[in-house]
Amino acid sequence: MPDTTAVNKQHVVTAFLGKLYESLTARPNIDADALPDDRFIAWCQPGLPFEPHDFDFAVKGLSGRSDAGVGAAPLDGDAVEDAPRGDGAPPASIGEDINRRILRAADWSRLVNFIPNPSGIYDEDQQRKMFDSSAFTQDGSSIASVYSNVLRFCEVADGELTDDQEEKLERFRNLLIEVKEEEDLISGETKEVVVDSPVVTRYYELMSEFLDASLEYNSKRLAALNASDAAAVQDWALNASNYRRRVRAAFSKWVSTGHKNDIEKIWAFINQVTMRDLMLLKEDLLDRLDKAKLTDPTSGEEFYWTSLIPAGLPFSDGWQQQSFSHSDVSSNVKRTHNAWKAKATIPIASWLVKINAGASGSKETFDSEMDVSDFRITFEIAQAMISRPWMSSEFLFSEAWRFGDDMPNLTNLTDALSDGKQPPSGSMIAYPTTAIFVRNVALNFRDLHQQSSAIRKELEGNVGVSLGPINLGGGSYKRGSSERSFDRSVTNEGLKVPGMQLIGFKCKLLPKLPNPSPKVEKWS
Repeated sequence: MPDTTAVNKQHVVTAFLGKLYESLTARPNIDADALPDDRFIAWCQPGLPFEPHDFDFAVKGLSGRSDAGVGAAPLDGDAVEDAPRGDGAPPASIGEDINRRILRAADWSRLVNFIPNPSGIYDEDQQRKMFDSSAFTQDGSSIASVYSNVLRFCEVADGELTDDQEEKLERFRNLLIEVKEEEDLISGETKEVVVDSPVVTRYYELMSEFLDASLEYNSKRLAALNASDAAAVQDWALNASNYRRRVRAAFSKWVSTGHKNDIEKIWAFINQVTMRDLMLLKEDLLDRLDKAKLTDPTSGEEFYWTSLIPAGLPFSDGWQQQSFSHSDVSSNVKRTHNAWKAKATIPIASWLVKINAGASGSKETFDSEMDVSDFRITFEIAQAMISRPWMSSEFLFSEAWRFGDDMPNLTNLTDALSDGKQPPSGSMIAYPTTAIFVRNVALNFRDLHQQSSAIRKELEGNVGVSLGPINLGGGSYKRGSSERSFDRSVTNEGLKVPGMQLIGFKCKLLPKLPNPSPKVEKWS
C-alpha cells in the first residue's frame, strides 16, 4: 500500500508554501500595474534568526546621535536610543554602541548583497560565502562586485547633451541621493557617504505600505477559497470591499505623499536622456559607489552601506497575522512556490528538515511516518524594502551600455549578466529588492502531543529544524560577527518560536543584459 501519511505531510508543506508565495506575489486587480513584478523569491534555508536591535543601525545611523549619520531614520521619540543590547546587557557607551551598529550594518550589507541562483534557495553555504573576505572584491560573488566591474569595464553611449539637459540631469540626480559626512571609526577621518534622499526613502516607505495592503488583500482572498473555513469565507463576503479600499488608500497615499509619479518620471527622464550620453552618469555612479564604501572596525574589510525601509519595521507592532491549517491543503496544493520549477538537493517544499545533523551544515528530512492531522501554523509577517543608494538599476536596465572587446577575464563577470530566459543564466540573473520577515511562529499537529513520537523527541532536544523556509528553532546560527541560538518551546499548545527571522527575499529578475541599442552611434 502507498504511504498516504507521507503523501499527506508533503501535501501540507507544498500547499503552505504555495499559499504563502501567492499571498506575497499575486497582483490584485486593483492598481495591479503599480506593484513591482518581483515574482521570483529566494527562500532562506533555513530562516535566519534576528533581533530587532540588529537593525538599530538603520534607525539611528552610524554616528553618535540618533538623528544624524548614515541612513538615520529615528523612530517617534527616538525610542531605541537607550534600549538594551540584544544580548540582554545594559545600554552601551556611545563608542561601543557605534561600533556595534557598524558591525551589524556590515553583516546586513554582506547578507543581502548575494546574487540569487535559479534554484530559488539561499542556503547556509551561500550565506557563509557572503562573509568571506573576497565577497566584495573584484573576484567575489556579490552584487556590489559585479556592479562595480560593470561600471569599470563597460562601454557607454557617447553623444552630446544640451546645457539644459545636463543641468536638469544633475538636479534630478541630486533629488535621488544625499551625501553626508561621516567619521571613520578607525582612521578618525571625515568622509562623504551616499544615502537615499528623504524623498526616495519616503517613496519606498509608502511603497512598502502598499505592498502590505496588497498582502492582506491576497491573504484574505486566498483564505476565503477554503470552503471549510466558515469564518474566512464570511469575512471576505462582508469585508472584501474594505480590504480593496485599503489597497486603494495605500496607493493614493503613495502617489500623493510619496511622490510616486514624480519619482518615476525622474527615473524615466534619466533613462531617456542617458540613452544619448551615459558618460556623465557613469562617472557619477562610480563616485557614488566609492562614497558608499565603509570599513568594518573589527576585520578592517570594506562593505557598501545597505539598509532597509521602513527602518523601524523590526520594532513595529504592525505586522500582519497569517495562518495555514490542514483544511487549506486542497485549495492550495497545486499552487507554485516560485517563478519556475527548480532542482535542489533538498527542495524548499520539503517536510520537516533537521539542520546541522551530524557534519556541519548537513541536512536531512524527517522520513518517519507522522500524523499531521489538525496541522496548523500561525505567524506574523512583514516586508522591508532593501536600500542600496550606491546602485542604479536605471543604469543596469539601460540599452546604452555594453561590454567592450578588451574586457578582462573576471571570474564573477561573463559576457552576459542574464540571458533573460526562465530559468535564466548569467553573472547576475536577479537582485533582492525586498526582505521577508516572520516572527512569533506557532506550530501544532497531532504528533506533537505524542510524548513518544520521533518529532517530539527531536524538538525537545537542541536539534535545529525547519519547515520550508520557516526556522523552528534549536541549534545555533552563525552570521558574520555574531552567533546565537534560536529558542523554542514545546507545550500542550504545540511548538512556539517567538523570535524574529528572515525567511526570504523578493527578487528583481534581469532581462537580457547587456542589450545595447543599435541606435547608439558612438561608444566610449
